[in-house]
Amino acid sequence: MNQFQKIMVCVDLSEYSKENISYAVEFAGDSDAEILLYNVINQRDVDAVEKVEKMFPDRINVDNNYRINVKKYVEDITTERYKEMKNLVETHFADMKDSFSYLVGVGYPFEEILNTIVQKKIDVVFIGTKGRGNIARTLLASNAEKVFRHSPVPVVSIRNRTRSVWGRKQEVA
Repeated sequence: MNQFQKIMVCVDLSEYSKENISYAVEFAGDSDAEILLYNVINQRDVDAVEKVEKMFPDRINVDNNYRINVKKYVEDITTERYKEMKNLVETHFADMKDSFSYLVGVGYPFEEILNTIVQKKIDVVFIGTKGRGNIARTLLASNAEKVFRHSPVPVVSIRNRTRSVWGRKQEVA
């Protein structure tokens, strides 16, 4: 019997998320493990929207026809990310969809991940070392490193199957 009953996969919904989930699915095997897909809305983005809200209190978001405010921003992004995670599972892991649960947090990613590990009694975490864009890659790597250092449970580092070796890209089998 697999000792890992709750598996958390940190997803940023970049092109690498599917691969991260694939590793967790493979790890879970035929067990009854729950696979929690976890995404964090970064607090720095929320803070930026809050600044815009204060600077331009009467500004209307043309696309959605609402006044810019933090609460509405967080609600909309949360809804969007739940949909993206569920769509990812439906598209690529439909035969296992009952094994998945979803959660979106708000805050500083590494802190939210560490808090969720404890709150949800997670047994193992899968986290990618690559994410959205160069700056995000640096931030994600920094967050992943903090999770590695402070996690009370095992953390599995997911590297993209295509990696750079001495400056050349090569496919890793």
